[in-house]
Amino acid sequence: MNIKRYDFVTLNEPTPHYVGAPDLLPAGTKLRVWKVQRNGAVWTTVVDGGTNLNCVIHKSKVTKLSGPPTLKESVKVGDIYVCSWGYGQTNIDYYQITQVLNASVKYRSIGGKRTYDGHMNGTTVPIKDSFDGSTEPIARLRSSSDGRPSFRINSYSWAYKWDGKPEFFSEWN
Repeated sequence: MNIKRYDFVTLNEPTPHYVGAPDLLPAGTKLRVWKVQRNGAVWTTVVDGGTNLNCVIHKSKVTKLSGPPTLKESVKVGDIYVCSWGYGQTNIDYYQITQVLNASVKYRSIGGKRTYDGHMNGTTVPIKDSFDGSTEPIARLRSSSDGRPSFRINSYSWAYKWDGKPEFFSEWN
C-alpha cells in the first residue's frame, strides 16, 4: 500500500489520537495524511469538521481511501472563494475564479453586500460577477488540512471556497 502526503485513510482498529492518550479514535475514523516516514510511521490529522486531533500510526493499521477529486477537478470557473483577515477587526474579501489552469487558478476580486447587525459589525455575502478590479492574478492551488482547495492571496491571508453562509465582519474607526 503506497500511502503518501495528502492521502485520505481510515483506521482499521481503535487507536489513541496521540501516544499515551486515554481516549481512542474508533475504527473507521477518516484521517488526512500529512507526513509519511520510511519506517512506516504515518502522521495524520482527523478529518471531522473542526476537530484537530493528530495521530501517528503505522501504515499497516490504516486503509487508503480513494481520494476526493484532484484540486483541479474540484475547482470550477465561477466558484467563489472567501478570505477572512485582520488585526483588531475582521475583514472579508471575496474572489471569483475566472480560469482554472493546470495547478493554478486565475481569479478576480468581487464585491460583497453587507448587513449591519450591531455597531461596526455584521455579516456579508458576495455579489457574483461584481468584479471591482481589473487585475487577474494567478495563484497556485493548495490543499488545506481537511482537503479543501485554497490559494494564497498574500503573505498573511488565504482564500477558501465559500460555503454559502454569510460571513461575520467587523470594522474599526
